[in-house]
Amino acid sequence: MKKLFTILIATLIVCSALTFAQQQYGRIYGTIVDEEGMPLPGVTITLESEKIPTRSSVTSEKGYFRFINLAPGKYKVTMELPGFVTQVRENVPVTIGGTVDFRITFTVATLEEEITVIASSPIVDTKKTGVVTNLKEEILANIPSSRDPWAIISQVPGIMVDRENVGGSESGQQAGYSSRGGIGSDDMWNVDGVTITDQAATGASPTYYDFDVFEEIQITTGGADPSIQSGGVALNFVTKRGGNAFHGTAYFYRTGEKFGKFPMQATNIPDDMAAKGYVGNRINQIKDFGFEVGGPILQDKLWFWAAYGVQDVKMWAITGASDDTLLENLCAKVDFQVLENNRFTFFYMRGDKNKWGRGAGIRRPTATTWDQTGPSPIYKFADEHVFSENLLVTAQYAFVDGGFQLAPKGGAAQPVYDYATRVWGESYYRYKTVRPQDQLNLDANLYIEDLLGAGHELKFGVEYRKTPTYSSWRPDAMVIGAYNNGAPYDAWFIRGGVDDYYSQRYSAYIGDTITAGRLTLNLGLRYDWRKAYINENKVAANPLIPNEMPAIAFGGLEAPFAWSDFSPRTGFTYDLSGDGKTLIRGTFNMYAGVMGNWMALDLNPLATAEIDYYWTDANGDGLVAVNELTGYPDSPSWWGGIDPDNPTLAVSNNTMSSTLSAPKTWEAIIGFERELLPDFSVTIQGIYRRYTNFRWENYQEGEFPTWSATDSTVDPWSGDTFDIYTADISKPVGRLTENRTDNYYRDYKGADIIFTKRLSSKWMMNASFTVNFTSVNWDESLNPFDPTNDWARNGQYYSPQSGGSGKTDIWVGSRWQFKITGMYQLPYGFNISGFLDAREGYIIPYFTAGIDRGSGWGWSNPDVNVFGELRLPTFWKLDLRIEKVFSMGDWGNLSFIADIFNVFNQNMSLGVERKTTSSLFQDDQEILGPRVFRAGLRIRF
Repeated sequence: MKKLFTILIATLIVCSALTFAQQQYGRIYGTIVDEEGMPLPGVTITLESEKIPTRSSVTSEKGYFRFINLAPGKYKVTMELPGFVTQVRENVPVTIGGTVDFRITFTVATLEEEITVIASSPIVDTKKTGVVTNLKEEILANIPSSRDPWAIISQVPGIMVDRENVGGSESGQQAGYSSRGGIGSDDMWNVDGVTITDQAATGASPTYYDFDVFEEIQITTGGADPSIQSGGVALNFVTKRGGNAFHGTAYFYRTGEKFGKFPMQATNIPDDMAAKGYVGNRINQIKDFGFEVGGPILQDKLWFWAAYGVQDVKMWAITGASDDTLLENLCAKVDFQVLENNRFTFFYMRGDKNKWGRGAGIRRPTATTWDQTGPSPIYKFADEHVFSENLLVTAQYAFVDGGFQLAPKGGAAQPVYDYATRVWGESYYRYKTVRPQDQLNLDANLYIEDLLGAGHELKFGVEYRKTPTYSSWRPDAMVIGAYNNGAPYDAWFIRGGVDDYYSQRYSAYIGDTITAGRLTLNLGLRYDWRKAYINENKVAANPLIPNEMPAIAFGGLEAPFAWSDFSPRTGFTYDLSGDGKTLIRGTFNMYAGVMGNWMALDLNPLATAEIDYYWTDANGDGLVAVNELTGYPDSPSWWGGIDPDNPTLAVSNNTMSSTLSAPKTWEAIIGFERELLPDFSVTIQGIYRRYTNFRWENYQEGEFPTWSATDSTVDPWSGDTFDIYTADISKPVGRLTENRTDNYYRDYKGADIIFTKRLSSKWMMNASFTVNFTSVNWDESLNPFDPTNDWARNGQYYSPQSGGSGKTDIWVGSRWQFKITGMYQLPYGFNISGFLDAREGYIIPYFTAGIDRGSGWGWSNPDVNVFGELRLPTFWKLDLRIEKVFSMGDWGNLSFIADIFNVFNQNMSLGVERKTTSSLFQDDQEILGPRVFRAGLRIRF
C-alpha cells in the first residue's frame, strides 16, 4: 500500500497538478471583447480588496483573464487598454467554490473615459453542478438564529434535524441531522480546508464553534465533486482573515427569563403536563459575547486575525432539572506573504465545552445526567504557491486534539433501570475518550485555456489521514439493578470496556471542469483506501463476579479487510438561453461510504462486556448482591461481548469477512435554474438516490436459528394481537460481520423548488419547498433475524433514529418541508428579518411489551403500527428580528438587535413515550421551547 501511495504522489507531481482539498476559495473569470465580438488580448486587469494585496493580470490572446485562490468577500476589478474606455466593476461578490464569470465589451474611447458600475454578477453559476447552499456573512449576521452551525443547517433545503433550537435552547449540544435519505455517518465537517469529522462518531463534529468567526458556510447535499469523499452532507466553514485594513466585531447577546422587570420568556406548558409537575423545556439564561479583530502587521506582507467568544447557556429540562453549558472558543490566524506568489498560513482554533446535566429529561433524572469536560484544539499549517495564473499548489498539515469526558452526577452509586417505564435512577455510565487526528494534503488547481477546443480546470489530489481513538465505558459500581414496574427483575454485571483503535485513509482523485461554448462538463474519479486497526491493551475483572468476568489482555490486530474504492463523479450544465441566465443541470455520481475508525471493533475482546442474571433483592436494600441472583453462575439470562462458557478468552468470538466492502450510494440529479430578475433565481430539481451494500452482524456458519411464532401478546392501546417469535437455540456467542445478503437497499426520491434572492434593492430571501419519500426494502426469506417487526418496517418509509447528544428516541423523517429566510432594509437604518420553518411531524413508532425470551435473546417488543403511519403534529415555528443600525462614519456602525423566537408560542410535542404498556404512554417527553426574546448589541469597525 505504501508503494501504491508513493506511485500516486510521484505521478501527480509529474503532472504538475496536485490535490484540491475541501474548497476555501472562489474565483473571478472574464472574457473581454471589442464591439464586434472579437477577443481583446493585452488588457490590464487589476484586482483590489482589503483581504489580499493588489493583484494584476493581462488578458490572453482569446481575451481571457482569471483570478484564482480568492477568499470569500467583495472585490474591485479594473480593466484598462489604451484607446478603449476603462471599465471598473466594484463589489464583485466571491463565494466558496463559486465562479464569477464576466463577459465585458470594450468600446473605443473618444476622451479619457472610465465606466464604473456596482457589479451585478450572475446569480446563476454556469460551472456549478452540485446541490450547494452558500451562506455568506450577510445571512449569518442578519437572519435570527440560535448562533450555532446546527441552527444554520436547519435552514438548508432538504435537511432535517433531530432537535428544535429556540433562541439557543439546544446550543449546548450538537444536533443530529439527515438529508436525502442518508443516516449521517457519511457527513463531513471541514474548517479552512481541514477535514475535522469525528471518525469515532462518524458524521459528527469534534468541537463547538464561535459563530462570529465565519466568513461563509457552504453546505453540499448532493452532486458532490471528487474533492468530497462521501455522499453525506458536506459542511465547509471558512473563517475570517486579516487584511490591509483593520476590521472587527464586538457583540453581546442576552436571553433569559427577565430583562430587568420585562419578561423575556413566555409559558407554554400544557395543563396536563403542568399537573404532573413538568415545567417545559425552558431557558434560564443565555449570555453570548465576544469579539473578532484582524488587520495588518506589515502592509501587503503580514496579517493577523483573532477571535474570542463565550456562550453561557443555562437551561431547565422538561422536569425542571438544570442543564447548563459553557462554550469557550479561541481562534487565531496569521497570513505571511513570503513572496509575491507565496503565502504561509497558520490557523488555531480551540473549542472548550463544559456541561453540567447532559441528558436531563423524564427518563434521566439529575443523578443519572452527565457532567462533561474537554477542549478540542485544531492546528493548521499551510503554504500556498501560485506558479502562474493557471497553477496554484498548497501543502498542508493539520492536527485535531479531540476528546472529552462524561461523569455521572451519581458517581459510584449503583445505577437502576425500569423496563416498563424506561427510566434510569441513582447513577449512570462513565465515559472517557481521546480522539486525535492527523492530516496531510497537497493541493492544486491547473487551468488549461484551450485543449481540444475547450477550456479545462483540472483538479488532482492526494491526502493522508490517521484517526486514533481511546475510549472507556462503564458504570462505577460495575453492576446495574434492573426493575420491571418497580419490582426487582435482573442484574446487569459490567466488565469495563477499553476501545483502543485507529484507522488510516489514503485518497487520490482527478477532476476536470470542461467548458465548450454553452456546455460545461464535470468529469471526475476518486480513489480511497481505508483500513482499521486495534491496539494492544487490557481490562480489569469485574470485582463482584471476577470468575465469570475475569481480567484479560489483548495483543492487538489489524482488520482482515481493507476498503478500496473508485468513485466516478459526472455532471453537466447547459446554458439554454446563451446568456447564462437559464440552465439545465445534471449529475450521476457514486459515493463509497466513510470507514469509521471503529470498524474493526467487532474483533475487540476488550469491549464492554455484560452478563445478566435474574435478581430478587432478598434484603430489600436495592443493591445487587451475588447471593440474590437466580441461575448464578451457570445460567445467565443475557450476555454480550463475552462468552460465559469461556470468559478468559482473549480473542473475540466474532469474525469479520475478508471481503467486507464499503456501503455505496448511487445518485442521479436533474435540475433547471433560471434568473428571474437580477440577483433573483429559481431552481427546480429532482433527486434520486439508492443506498446499497450495507454491513450487518450475521450469524456464523452452523449457528443460524429457526424462528417460530410460539407466543402472542395483546396490545392494550390498539386491542390487536401480535405474534412473539422465539428461536430454537440459545443466542450464539459470536457474529460474522459481512455485507448484507438479503438484498437490502434504501431508495430516496425527492424534489426541491428553491428561490434565491441576493441582498440588493434593500432585500434578500432564501425559500425552499421539498418533498420526498425514502423507503427501505429487503428479502425477508433471506433475513435470518427475528421477524417480529418485518411486517411493520419492510417496504415502508425509512427514518433514521437519533443516536445521541441527549436525543435517542427521535425518528427524523418528514415527507415535506418548507423553509424561508429573508430580510428587508427599512428607512432610517432599521432592518427586519425572519425565519419560518414548517414540516410534517416526525414518526412515532409505538410498540408494546412482549416477553423476555431468555437464553440470551432478551425482550421481544412488537411494533403495533406500520412504520410512518403515526406522526407527531405538524411542526412550524416563526422567528423574527428587528435591528436598528447607527452609522459611525468611517469608524463603522453600531446595531441594537431584538429577536423573538417562536413568535406564536407554539408548544407542539417533539417526542412522546412510545411503549403502550408504560404508565407514561403518550406522555410528552419534550415540547417546543416557549417564545423567548433576545436582546443584542453589535459593533462593527
